[in-house]
Amino acid sequence: MASVTEAERERALHALRESYARGDLDGDQFEEKVKAVFAAETSAELGELLPGEHRATHTSLPVSSADPAALAAVERHLSGPERIEWVGRPDPTKRFTPADRYLVPFSLFWGGFAIFWLVGATASGGAFGLFGIPFVAIGLYFIFGRFIYKANRKRRTVYAVTNRRVLEIVDGRKGESVTAVYLRSIPNISTSAVSNGEGSVEFGLSSRMDQYYANTGMEFFGRGSLTSGVSFYDIAEPERVAELVERLREADRAH
Repeated sequence: MASVTEAERERALHALRESYARGDLDGDQFEEKVKAVFAAETSAELGELLPGEHRATHTSLPVSSADPAALAAVERHLSGPERIEWVGRPDPTKRFTPADRYLVPFSLFWGGFAIFWLVGATASGGAFGLFGIPFVAIGLYFIFGRFIYKANRKRRTVYAVTNRRVLEIVDGRKGESVTAVYLRSIPNISTSAVSNGEGSVEFGLSSRMDQYYANTGMEFFGRGSLTSGVSFYDIAEPERVAELVERLREADRAH
């Protein structure tokens, strides 16, 4: 049986607070259930303590190792009775994607040619070689800079699923930027997984630009062409996250 995570315990307490606020629980019942939440050792035990409308999605939640900072980041962007169902972060150590089968050879060709041209132009004298510096800089970014950028962005990224939306929250210099899609507006869900159990979940249709640039560190080359959906890249148990969103989407459409 899966042990209870702090994220699951916090969601259970939030659900009980909602029930108490609606008058579904009196003070003694609320206090008793709160104590039971802290005493629960498995997800199944915790699920039995929840109100009926929360129980269906809780018992099969994927395991989340969400830290308090990630939970706090999501809670800042909740609206009304919206509740957290899952929180996770992308793996910053996952560097390569299928697109790198083409991007790595291209980047080596670009960078090598740019450096060769710059050296030759500089050796011939004059300031003509200066025009090659931007191309060398781009080549160096293609070769290794984009991996540094991608890892840094992942460390600042939090993914979340609520009973209403899927969200990507990125902490930047000017504050947190949020990209969200409502469950009922998601046209389709697709997943990809690798041998270590990690993978990605895409909520929406992928464009050709998505396939070339998304999650490669070269996203800015496709600005204006990428889709406006949300994708969770390099997360644990992507299939279970997709199943959770599918159930929540069906429940949302039923209301």
